[in-house]
Amino acid sequence: MGSNVFGTPVTTATLRTMPEYQGKNSITQQDRAKVALEKVNAEGKAVDARNSVEKLQARFGGGGDDVVSTMCLIYNATGDTMTYVIARDWKGRVCESAYPVIIANGQWGAFLHGQYYNQEKMSRVGIVYSALNNQGKEQHWFMGFSNNYSGPTNQVYTEIRKPGHYEQVESVGIWQALGDKVSNGKLVNQANEEGGYISGSIGNTAKPIFEVIMTLPEAK
Repeated sequence: MGSNVFGTPVTTATLRTMPEYQGKNSITQQDRAKVALEKVNAEGKAVDARNSVEKLQARFGGGGDDVVSTMCLIYNATGDTMTYVIARDWKGRVCESAYPVIIANGQWGAFLHGQYYNQEKMSRVGIVYSALNNQGKEQHWFMGFSNNYSGPTNQVYTEIRKPGHYEQVESVGIWQALGDKVSNGKLVNQANEEGGYISGSIGNTAKPIFEVIMTLPEAK
């Protein structure tokens, strides 16, 4: 298990130990998603994930008030494992620890994204993960944010598309359009499409938390 994922995975075996599932013949992805969503703060894992990125942020850029960085937390409640696909840094870069490659169902992934030294005071990125939708089909889930020190507000945008969408030959145009959508976003954004549900939010400060929860429409 990587140092940037937190919590015990919620698996079929986890559900078998719970009274309400002991008599059930088959445990579904939807069942695992629902339980993962219920256990979003179990075992103190949400606190552990946040503490981890707060430590990264305290070290980053000497911790100065005018240094822009974003504490990123992603929770997987899709009922199955999610896997990192691709990211595009518009401004800044991921710091110290990389994007979590694999986040199991019921786990938080955590990382810090911050400005480049002596460059624009912005942290702005789009990240794509692969996860199964409510039909058990792979989809690519996009999450992006803009943390802009000069304001007026930070922004978030999320969406779900078919596999390969973000890696197409014409993806330059796709990513340019995504950049515009992030720039025109608000502090909170949800997408309920392609059999999945993704919710993102960001605080309106120079050192905010960007939080994403991925799940299935039925589990909410």
